Amino acid sequence: MKTNSRLTSGFSVRRRIPALVAVALITMAGWVAGAPANTVVIRLATVAPDRSVWVKALRDAAADVAKVTEGRVQLKIYAGGVQGDEQTVLRKMRVGQLQGAAFMGQGVRLFCADATVLQLPLMFRTEEEFDQTLKDLDADLRVAARENQAEILAWTRQGFAYLYSRKEVADLGGLRQTKPWLVPDDGFSETLYRVAAVTGVSIPISDVLTGLQSGLLDTVYAPPLAMIALQWHSRVSYKLDLGLAYSTGAVVLTSESWNKISAADRPKVQEVFSRRVEEMNALVRKQNEEAETVMAKQVQTVKPTDAAVAEFRQVSETLVKQLTGQAFSEAIAKKFEASLARQREKK
Repeated sequence: MKTNSRLTSGFSVRRRIPALVAVALITMAGWVAGAPANTVVIRLATVAPDRSVWVKALRDAAADVAKVTEGRVQLKIYAGGVQGDEQTVLRKMRVGQLQGAAFMGQGVRLFCADATVLQLPLMFRTEEEFDQTLKDLDADLRVAARENQAEILAWTRQGFAYLYSRKEVADLGGLRQTKPWLVPDDGFSETLYRVAAVTGVSIPISDVLTGLQSGLLDTVYAPPLAMIALQWHSRVSYKLDLGLAYSTGAVVLTSESWNKISAADRPKVQEVFSRRVEEMNALVRKQNEEAETVMAKQVQTVKPTDAAVAEFRQVSETLVKQLTGQAFSEAIAKKFEASLARQREKK
């Protein structure tokens, strides 16, 4: 059966027009969004407050990455917890809504359980001990992260976290009489509080300031700079002069998004984040000291007795025994202990 070539030709053209329009719209959408079709766009979230030293470093890194890759890799930063708490951010990374995060604490433990050893209470005596221990464990932790489909670009330092309260707290007994903040749905924190026989108030980090203002809670823990950045310092009166734990975070991308970056561009992206975060870490240490000076005008420092410190250390030792082989591997625990032992033998 012969067909009318003019009719079939017209039908074919009519079918192609919508397809061509669709392609054109998709192409235009890519340019409207600010990135050509072959650009790798990384949406990266953090709970760190906007305009803080942490977010400034991320935005500077984003600008540098766009420059050194000639626009082939672009980062969009979501600050101040607008994408949710760290658990929510990690869930969004797993389903592809986000491609990266700058975790400040809990998130690090969620994507890399072995990194929990870095956040154990009363483990480090100095900043230098933390730096060397992280250097010794870095390769193992990066491998562990990759097993969870995550790529660590850099480790961030927030500094030693202290206990701050509206009440004078000098020991565990005093802490048990307060209403301390507890990170929601965090097995590590829950175990710590249980071992210490402390009852916490579980609310998201975004609600802590309101909780302090309303009296829902009266005690928090954080490094000095974070206290000011989050405005918690305005609602506390006392600081326990004991570095409870070293607060560390990480800038992380999903392995899927990392692998989308060309082999030629990956070293450039890595170099930018290593450099910018190293600069930021140095600045954070300086600003922690400045924050201490600022808060000293309104926050009274409480010196713990030797007996009080010993009681806190007993809690830490019990916690480590319970978490080893559960929250983190025995292998990383041994390397962690060996690193500290080597450093202290030299002193």
